[in-house]
Amino acid sequence: MYKLTNFLKKRRLTFIVTSLSVLVLLLISSAAASVNDWEFSPQEPVRGDTISIKGSASPREKIDVFVTFEKTVPVSAGKFEYILEDVKIPSGSNNIFKVEARGAEDLNVRAKVLVWMTKSSKASGEIATVSQSRVPPGTYIIKIDGDAKEGTSNVDLKITAYQEIEADSNGDFSYSYNTKAVPAGDFEIKVGTITKKVTIQSETHSGSN
Repeated sequence: MYKLTNFLKKRRLTFIVTSLSVLVLLLISSAAASVNDWEFSPQEPVRGDTISIKGSASPREKIDVFVTFEKTVPVSAGKFEYILEDVKIPSGSNNIFKVEARGAEDLNVRAKVLVWMTKSSKASGEIATVSQSRVPPGTYIIKIDGDAKEGTSNVDLKITAYQEIEADSNGDFSYSYNTKAVPAGDFEIKVGTITKKVTIQSETHSGSN
């Protein structure tokens, strides 16, 4: 009986050690597969420019790209509205377009290529969120509107576009993002785990320089 118990303990210990070894290898592999670095150009983009992103990662690695910007929209008669024109969704089925509205009672996101399509949600706490995955490629008009919470004078919008890309056999990758739909000011681009701030200049400001 003692020998059997001792044998079972050894087997359990071996299993635990093996499992931990596999976990460590997976963590090392995951870390090795992270994005090494990336750069964007032009460094001082003007609204409407296409930002080119280039970087390096592990060969054939799938890479997450997030573009996020914020916009404060005034409330009028209890409602808010913001329109984005010429929103370009690139090819590739693995994408997400998400809008968060702080201070909204409800949120409607309406997108149009040929006909209008609408997705709506009620607020959960202070924020209403609408998210759509697998958005077909194309150039969209997007209208964001809804009812503001009582007593709210502004609604803060946070708009995020996500796209999955893949590095080539050498680990190099590239991605382009058209800024025509992005308001002048700061926004963020996150590639892998590396986030960088980009400042978009207005066309008027650029012309005055």
